[in-house]
Amino acid sequence: MAKKPVGNRETVEKELSELNSKAGDLMLRSYCESAFHLFGELRHRAKSENSLAYYSFATFFQMNLAQRLLRFETVRERAVELIAVFENEEQARKIEPELELETYDGLKYSMCACAYEVLAEATGDLEGFNSEGMQDCLTGGIEVCHRI
Repeated sequence: MAKKPVGNRETVEKELSELNSKAGDLMLRSYCESAFHLFGELRHRAKSENSLAYYSFATFFQMNLAQRLLRFETVRERAVELIAVFENEEQARKIEPELELETYDGLKYSMCACAYEVLAEATGDLEGFNSEGMQDCLTGGIEVCHRI
């Protein structure tokens, strides 16, 4: 069961937004390690504050930064986390029980296929680019593109 938000919703939203902006600024300036850690902080905070959007953004950008840092296991973990949330609405509602379907669909539309692509790349980096695992990821991603 999801935790209740700790603070007042407006204050929490502002704090999450500021944390997201700081991490994004670090990423734009190529401070990848620092941005990675700040997005990690945002992931944990967003999850505890029941914000699927910020959780998804933070997980997505951590996934991309892990690629730059050549941490392919982490890339794969974050991609799988995103895919689990986007392929199963119940998983998303564990993070944000009052999630609006329109918001969920928008997040899914903008990030799900990319998560499959990045998962395939990480699998290729770890297992080989002609591996069965990579082919499975590509097939799954193509199916998602057709479905979305």
